[in-house]
Amino acid sequence: MLVPDNLKTGVIKNTRAELVLNKAYQELAEHYGTAIMPARVRTPKDKATVEGSVRNISSFILTVIRNQKFFTLRELNETIRERLYAFNHKPFQKKDGSRATWFGEKRVVLLPLPRDPFELAVWKIATVAFNYHIGVDEQFYSVPFEFIKRKVDVRLHGRRRQYSTQEAHMLPDHQKNTRNGTASVSASGRRKQGRMPPLPLRVPSPATRSSSRVIVPAWRC
Repeated sequence: MLVPDNLKTGVIKNTRAELVLNKAYQELAEHYGTAIMPARVRTPKDKATVEGSVRNISSFILTVIRNQKFFTLRELNETIRERLYAFNHKPFQKKDGSRATWFGEKRVVLLPLPRDPFELAVWKIATVAFNYHIGVDEQFYSVPFEFIKRKVDVRLHGRRRQYSTQEAHMLPDHQKNTRNGTASVSASGRRKQGRMPPLPLRVPSPATRSSSRVIVPAWRC
C-alpha cells in the first residue's frame, strides 16, 4: 500500500466520503497490484514512516562524504553504495536484527514485479462527432455510433497521426457499404477504396470506468 501526500498531480479529491485519484496514478497502482491511500488532510501521523527513514539515511551518508572530493561520478556512486550497505546492516537500537534482515524476512511474501513495464498514458476528453469518430492529439478513432454527440474519456499512448475505423462501430448501412468495398476514410482524410485496418481495443478495468462518460482506450499505433 502506498501512502503519499495529497499532491495535486496525483490526488484530485480526498475527503471522508470520497477519494478521487488521477487516472494515470490509479493505473500505476493497478499495474503493480497495490493500493494508494493518501494521508488525511492535516493528519501528519497518517504519513508513512519512510519519510523519517529518508532523513536518517541522508544524514548517515552526507555527514561522511560532504568533505570528500570525487573526480568521477563512479567514485561518488561507489562511496554512496558502501554507506548504504552499512546503513542497511546497522543493528536496530530497540529490537533485534537490521533493515537487511527485516527485508529478507518480508521478501518471501512480496509480489513479483509485472512482466511488462508500466506505460504512461494520456487521458483526454473528446466529443463524438456525427461520423462516430473522435479527434484527439492529431489522431482519429471510431466510437460506437450510439455515443454520437456524447463526451467520452480517451486513453492515448503510442505514435501520432493515425486514423482507424472499426467496422463494429459503424451504422448498419455503413457496414454494408464497407463489405461491398465502397469508399472509406483514409489517414489523410480523403476517400479511399477498401476497409481500414481495425484498431486494437481493450475493455477498461472497473476502477477506470466513468459514471458520467464512456471511456475509450485508444492506441497510437
